[in-house]
Amino acid sequence: MNNKTELLIVIIIAAFAIVFMLFSTGALGDLTITGKAINICTPVSKDTDSSFFIKGTSTVSGCAAATVSDFCVSPCVVGEYVNSDLVYFNCTKGCVNGACLSSTDINPSLAAYCAERVTDTCTPTTEICNDGKDNDCDTKIDCQDTNCANNLRCIVQTCGDGDCDERNEDCETCPEDCGICPPVCDNTETLCNDGKDNDCDGSMDCSDDDCANKPSCNPYVVSGDDLDYKGYIIELKNPPLLEYKKNLEIYYANRISQSEITSQVVREETNAQILSELDTYREQLEIEHLTAKSEIQAELELSNTEFNEKIISEHKEAFNGISLDISDQEAESLKNSPSVKRIYPNYKVKAFLIDSVPLINADQVWDLTTGGTPCIEGGGIGECIKGKGINIAIIDTGVDYTHQDLGGCFGSSCKVKGGWDFVNDDGDPMDDHGHGTHVAATAAGRGILDGIAPEANIYAYKVLDSSGSGWSNDIISAIERAVDPNQDGDFSDHLDIISMSLGGWGNPNDPTSTAIDKAVDAGVVAVIAAGNSGPRENTITSPGTARKAITVAASGKQDFIPRFSSRGPVYWFYENGVINYLFKPDVTAPGVSICAAQSSQDTIWSILMDRYQYDTHCLDTKHIAISGTSMATPHVAGVAALLLQAHPDWNPIDIKNAIRGKAIQIDNDYMAQGYGRIDALKSIQSSKLPIAHLEPLKQDSGITQISGSAFSTNAITYKIYHGKGTSPDAFTEIYTSNILVINNYLYNNFNTTILTEGHNTIKLVVYDNQGGQSEDRIVPKAKYHPPLISFISPINDGTFTAGQPIVIDVSASDASGINNVVIKANGNILIIDTATPYYYVWLSAPVGSHVLVAVATDNAGATSYIVINITVNPANRAPNVSIIKPLNNSVFTMGNNIAINVSAYDPDGSVSYVAAEYSTNGSIWNYVGVGTLSPYYFVWNNIPQGRYIIRATATDNQNTKSYAYTNVVINKI
Repeated sequence: MNNKTELLIVIIIAAFAIVFMLFSTGALGDLTITGKAINICTPVSKDTDSSFFIKGTSTVSGCAAATVSDFCVSPCVVGEYVNSDLVYFNCTKGCVNGACLSSTDINPSLAAYCAERVTDTCTPTTEICNDGKDNDCDTKIDCQDTNCANNLRCIVQTCGDGDCDERNEDCETCPEDCGICPPVCDNTETLCNDGKDNDCDGSMDCSDDDCANKPSCNPYVVSGDDLDYKGYIIELKNPPLLEYKKNLEIYYANRISQSEITSQVVREETNAQILSELDTYREQLEIEHLTAKSEIQAELELSNTEFNEKIISEHKEAFNGISLDISDQEAESLKNSPSVKRIYPNYKVKAFLIDSVPLINADQVWDLTTGGTPCIEGGGIGECIKGKGINIAIIDTGVDYTHQDLGGCFGSSCKVKGGWDFVNDDGDPMDDHGHGTHVAATAAGRGILDGIAPEANIYAYKVLDSSGSGWSNDIISAIERAVDPNQDGDFSDHLDIISMSLGGWGNPNDPTSTAIDKAVDAGVVAVIAAGNSGPRENTITSPGTARKAITVAASGKQDFIPRFSSRGPVYWFYENGVINYLFKPDVTAPGVSICAAQSSQDTIWSILMDRYQYDTHCLDTKHIAISGTSMATPHVAGVAALLLQAHPDWNPIDIKNAIRGKAIQIDNDYMAQGYGRIDALKSIQSSKLPIAHLEPLKQDSGITQISGSAFSTNAITYKIYHGKGTSPDAFTEIYTSNILVINNYLYNNFNTTILTEGHNTIKLVVYDNQGGQSEDRIVPKAKYHPPLISFISPINDGTFTAGQPIVIDVSASDASGINNVVIKANGNILIIDTATPYYYVWLSAPVGSHVLVAVATDNAGATSYIVINITVNPANRAPNVSIIKPLNNSVFTMGNNIAINVSAYDPDGSVSYVAAEYSTNGSIWNYVGVGTLSPYYFVWNNIPQGRYIIRATATDNQNTKSYAYTNVVINKI
């Protein structure tokens, strides 16, 4: 090498250093074009980080702005500048001498050159892997994208490789891989009846919590008739009258409590104000109904006559809605109607069929006064407790009021004082089946056989026909009639008790359960049968599923739980998809072979004779012995009547507390017996108990709150306990407090990790300072969800070069917290990381293929893992490049074309492209051409006089570059 050549190389290196220093220090001015910052002050080489070329010169101190118009008369798409013949172009469009080019005008030899420098207009998001789009803007679509490598749709099945294809047939065709295959799933909604884990949660069909309320998974669906429905019940958006009334009462009670004036006059004025506002709100509901009917009629495209024929009933008091006889398709079309809140099937409901007074000690109550001393019939003085003055609504098949045990007449001066036939829409609720008569006589009969509250009054609401079946809308209508018997809009004359021995498909949020809860808020004690669909769990029917009802299971006279009695808990889904569990039943009562009045139009006796071939008459031909939770329910209704006579100031919650709190445990299974078999005497002798109420947990993982109420008129202490299963053998105290809580958080920091998988019991016990004690329970079902884990880096099938550090970065999360993350390579542990971020830098990965595994373990002991593959290649060798023509120091004459012939190959890969350039000073390089295929041949023309350096740059498939140089001289002609 001669001195000139060495000097030239030094100059070139110095020039490159200066340019690099200017860029690295940010000293040059910038102009942002299509989101990229480009240098406009000093001409730059295309080998710099900027992919733009700008012709011209400037100084650092005097940065002159260059614009597109400097190069194109009419600006085209902003892109790259090339300072050869004032050409401006990018990879799709450009302009030459002021004329815009289309993509077809671009020299095809520039394709690879442009591909490296194209300005990306794609907005990157997450690759979806199945939509035919390049979502993450990496030019790869769906399964061609390395980011989809672990997607089930993209995994290629190979037996023995330890992976699963998109439908997991791996476990069928490749037994050696079966151990790592999850259940069949495709992240769709679970179907509950196809033997597949459609939603990928590890559970199939009826073992999946999502199927809890599906008909195909409920044991009490014994025939298609059980889920029969007639049209739909449309719930409107405003709350019903009873809910509005309760809110008004709470509002004015708070105002009075904050005022120093609490006179009787103020209270009377407040009551008048509430009634006035109720009248106004009643008018608003009427307008809402008219509007809703108009919208629904228009949606269904019906005439006035056609629509009116579809209206079954309307409800405003305990439930705000309209019952319509419409098809499934018509109901579906109404879901988005402006007035509609929810739509429910108008389910079919049925009566529940299958010397109890002394068993529950009701006869001992009859000998007492309200003060607890012997009454006149018990050898003392004073009126006896037999339910006098208490009004019980029997919502059933009607009542045979001609029966001697039921007064023999119908009307205000009779035992059966009133009622309505909702089946036939008339004022005569005569029983044409027999079920309602038996129920009414058990609760309040007086004659040959006395019921539990023989002096109580009966109101008969017939909602079931002669076959013992009816519809939900009639049940709601009867509940509303019990709340407002004379339909004058004043709820103060509501009946005291509802006794309902019927039920159908539903949950705590359905219309009939909702109506029952509103009736309880209005002051009515609701006693509902659990159902006869045992012995499996979650078989309690609606409205026995109502939160505020006293739900009654059946027991035998020897204190056993018969197989037919429905079991709890009740579980259902909130609108947010969270599953919830309600502790039911509340109590049990005698319900096996109960002898009571038989209706003169009875059909039960003949049915039982046909079925069992024996006479079920008892005492005489006017009484019949039958079994079921239907028979148990009026026992509790009768006890409630006795309690209301003894404690007229008690509200429905107090009555429920006394009945539950003094029940006798007869079985170890709380889901069968609730709090036990009722005892009328103990309940009557009880003082007013404190309030204990638990709300379902809002989540079954992580830290959550236990909500509810714990209060009394006396000082209290409350304790919260946890036990395993629905009927724990032992409880562990987890929290205690002496602060009154009303519908708020009882415990703010409940760690759900103490819940064992499956059912658990959370028990709240409230103690007052008078020795009173109440409890409530919820039965959450915990299901451990494995932690979420993914590789942040590297990507699956990623490639690396030997000696290159490999950063293994893992993301892991879980509601219960992550205990540790184990990172393995080829089965060998690289690190056990217990703190985030979870990563490992692998410095010595040998050449070859490697399997990386990350395993996350959460604080509940559940694990998840993920597997990816990477490849480490030998260190890349640079391509070889040489300039064959022209030879070094060749001399040419102006006006002649110069052929540039370049040879290039790559020893361990391939050459992507070769670029030819020239320079007068070794720092600023000018474009000649780009070639992607050998032989690499370029033509250089229109060359002015001078000395030039020609450079050939070869770029391989790993973007490694090599350079070759030659010098030429151009002389004048």
